[in-house]
Amino acid sequence: MRRLLADLEESQWRSTDELERRSSTALRDLLTYAVQQTPFYRSLGIQAGAADGCPSLESLPVLEKETLQSQADSLLSSDLPRRTTWGRTSGSTGRPLRVAYDDAFLAHNLASQWRGRGWMGVPPGDRILTLRGRALDGSSRRNTRPARHLLRNYRTVPAFDLSDSCMEEAVSLLASFRPNLIYGTAQRSTGLRSAASARGESCVRRVPTCAGCSTLLRLCLNTRGER
Repeated sequence: MRRLLADLEESQWRSTDELERRSSTALRDLLTYAVQQTPFYRSLGIQAGAADGCPSLESLPVLEKETLQSQADSLLSSDLPRRTTWGRTSGSTGRPLRVAYDDAFLAHNLASQWRGRGWMGVPPGDRILTLRGRALDGSSRRNTRPARHLLRNYRTVPAFDLSDSCMEEAVSLLASFRPNLIYGTAQRSTGLRSAASARGESCVRRVPTCAGCSTLLRLCLNTRGER
């Protein structure tokens, strides 16, 4: 992961032309793999050469959520690694999506997360508190999460219902864990800050908060509207 992180941090200083060349190459390789290994993309008759340049992205079909749900089997790679992890979305907007990913994805995903956190002054290993917007279940993967998070200096609080008891648990963990970053949606983060203020816990005011892309989108739209 650290090698990938170093590569990401170095790549952000490359020229626009070089980044576009790298992006085009990566897109072409990804599309070639998708056509060769997945029945869904093979049935569309897509040519890998269509990804030679960024403008060709407009010609590629949009993968809708309904398609992911109805044709999940045809979207699986034919060379799916034996060591595969199954995850799912929270289902906050409807039926949850199940997604399969391998160790390579996990490493790249973790490296990209830490690259973004580094922009906020939070290096790898720093304490992170996550307000998780997903109802807990009894899956074995979920049962192993606490141990993995302890090793990575993470702590997680389920915040699916934003109940008073949940916020009380989060504030107690906040006071004892003293995280350097809080990760969660704007609604959950605001709820935590309000609950912490009600208890007289002031450390949350100095902790950066990482919100989801929907929050950033609303902020951008509001900013454009004000202009």
